[in-house]
Amino acid sequence: MGRGRRDSLVQNIAANANSNTVGTLPELFDDQKLRDKLDELRKVVTIKAAAKKENKTLVVYEKLPVNDYSCYEEYLSCLNTKSLELQKVLDQTFQINQQLGDLVSKFNEISVQARHFKSTTNSVYTKYQEMESLHQTLSEELTYFENLDPVVRKLNRSVSANSVKKESFKQTLTKIDRSLEFLDAHPTYKDADSYKVRFKQCVIRACGLISNYLDNLLNNMHNDLKSQLSILSNGSASSTTKEALLYNKFATISEEHYTQVNIMVDRVTRKQNYNYSDELNAMLAECYERYFHMRMALLRPSIFVQLEKENKNGGEVRLVNFIQNNILFFSQLCEKEYELFIKFFPEDTGKDRANDWFQQVCEPLQEAVRTRVLRESSIPNLCEAITLLNSYYQFEDNSLEYEMRFGKIKFDKLFEPMLQDTQSRLVFRSQAYIDQKVVKYKPNKDAFVIKHRRDKNGIEKKELDPDDGALLGEFLKVYEVVDESGIISNPMQAIYPPLLYSLALLSKIYHLVNSSVFDDLAHHIVHDCIDSLKSAYQLLSETTRTRNLDIQLSYLSNLLVLRDQIQNFDIQYISNETYLDFSGISGLIHSIRGKSVRRTSAPSVLSLARETVPKVVNNMIDARSELLIEFRNLVKDSAESASKDIIENNLNYNSADEILEGNSKLTTAIHEQLPRVYSQLTSMVSDSRVVTHIFSEIQQLIITAYSEFYDKVISDVSAGKLDDTIISEIMNVDVFTDFVKSTASDICKSQEGSSGQSE
Repeated sequence: MGRGRRDSLVQNIAANANSNTVGTLPELFDDQKLRDKLDELRKVVTIKAAAKKENKTLVVYEKLPVNDYSCYEEYLSCLNTKSLELQKVLDQTFQINQQLGDLVSKFNEISVQARHFKSTTNSVYTKYQEMESLHQTLSEELTYFENLDPVVRKLNRSVSANSVKKESFKQTLTKIDRSLEFLDAHPTYKDADSYKVRFKQCVIRACGLISNYLDNLLNNMHNDLKSQLSILSNGSASSTTKEALLYNKFATISEEHYTQVNIMVDRVTRKQNYNYSDELNAMLAECYERYFHMRMALLRPSIFVQLEKENKNGGEVRLVNFIQNNILFFSQLCEKEYELFIKFFPEDTGKDRANDWFQQVCEPLQEAVRTRVLRESSIPNLCEAITLLNSYYQFEDNSLEYEMRFGKIKFDKLFEPMLQDTQSRLVFRSQAYIDQKVVKYKPNKDAFVIKHRRDKNGIEKKELDPDDGALLGEFLKVYEVVDESGIISNPMQAIYPPLLYSLALLSKIYHLVNSSVFDDLAHHIVHDCIDSLKSAYQLLSETTRTRNLDIQLSYLSNLLVLRDQIQNFDIQYISNETYLDFSGISGLIHSIRGKSVRRTSAPSVLSLARETVPKVVNNMIDARSELLIEFRNLVKDSAESASKDIIENNLNYNSADEILEGNSKLTTAIHEQLPRVYSQLTSMVSDSRVVTHIFSEIQQLIITAYSEFYDKVISDVSAGKLDDTIISEIMNVDVFTDFVKSTASDICKSQEGSSGQSE
């Protein structure tokens, strides 16, 4: 093992190069040999001293020289010799020191030069590394540009559609993709746009080759299946065999088809192909269309067989059963087609296209149902069909339940045209039904009054028309009441027939049509019901001897039923009815016939022309407001009619005797007729609040009439037309008011007591 440099003399001298290296001669006792001689001399002297002390004669082993200075001289000689040697060593050391100093200076210079070289070579090395990296980057990036020519040659040589199955074709697509990604990341490179265009043309060319390959693949399978199915159709092949051909055999090419389609889908969805997405999407759409066209050609025979079978039994099968059977067939067909479809195409990108195609698949179903619905005239049958179709619309869009049921196949969208056709037919039939049963209804005496009288034994059941049995029977069944004796009564059977038809219809179609459509229909039906009730009321008022109050209360009872039922339907929308007003033209015609047209100047002719122009009228129909107004007017008329029946002419007079006689008759009438009026109100009006309001209004009208009568008597007495004693013989207004109120209160209490006992 070599000696370390820290033990080197040269290193030590170099480390102390700046110190004073020329020293003085060593001191006398610095010489080791001289010290040794002196030590020997000291030992001899010590031995001799010890021998004298012990009186012994010591043997001196070394005799001293004869010349006492010989040793010293020898020492001096040796010392001179050593001194010369040391001087020589010092001289050599001095020279070495000078050499070492020169070496150190040169070493320092070399260190400075080395540091300078290092700093200079660092930048050079950095530049070298940069250039090396640039060279490598350029080589790599040039590869993306150099890929173009071999890719173009490869695609041009790919004449056969089967070339897309080769591994080299996949490598070519990879080169195109990487080159396009690079060009998109470096748009500032020279000719980047032109290279990008050419590479994207390569993408289109490659996708075109894939499209041709898929076309050949599907055509071969379609022709094979078509020939086999034609053979089976001539024989007695089972449906299972045909289904195995349609699905199992067809699915044998699904894996290869899916792989190639996925390549196209990947290129369509790439960001760098955005500018060429139209061409790529068109090619992909052609692949979808070819697939759907071939599948439709294979499925069409079985679809028409199914529809023909159902159409043959169309007269025997109800509408709801006809729709249900066909929906079951098409639902299963769509489910099987969807499972096959996702074997050929990616599900996430092709699901919407599949649902669009299912619309075409279901078009024969929609056409068959539309034809059957247009022939259907039964409202209950239409309602049943809508109820069946509504089962597909129970969930809100984008809800969890909706996604679970319609996440793959949008059956709600497929069957929506059938629902709309059926609802449209139902609305049309409802309008025709109302026109027949309400608008064209001719009331008679019995239909409006007698049917509305209620007694303790109930009302006899009305014979229903067979055509309306299903509609009315379902509505009336809800209101059947069974008493303790087991007799079934139904208060709804006593209402005005057009009103019964209308309420039965509204109850049936409620929630079966769009809310705005229902509200619009309900507004018109209520309006027609009120018009029909008015017509019946006017007819009975003019042609019968029935007391006017009876007719009014019957009218009021029907309005109450209509009001209560309409509240259950929660009508929110108000109908706007727009029509043209030609009254100006008719007025002009009447003027011409009457020769009353004035010959005036041109401006007046223009104004006349403006007046005859048809006007657009927006009429807002609000059934609730119309019903409320009619109800309030009828309550007021009923109270006035009842008060007039009680008062009659008892407050008219020409003499004092007539005043006393009329006053007596009035009190008697109040005692006799007011209980009858109250009983009539409670028996014909079901709402106790309305009864209380009318009865209070009757009392107030009687009191008001008497107050006017009393004021007139006071006025005649003041004028001297009557004797002032007459005032003391009749009740004043306050007393009469107390009399009427107390009588009414007794009547109410008596009626409540009798009702409690009867219960």
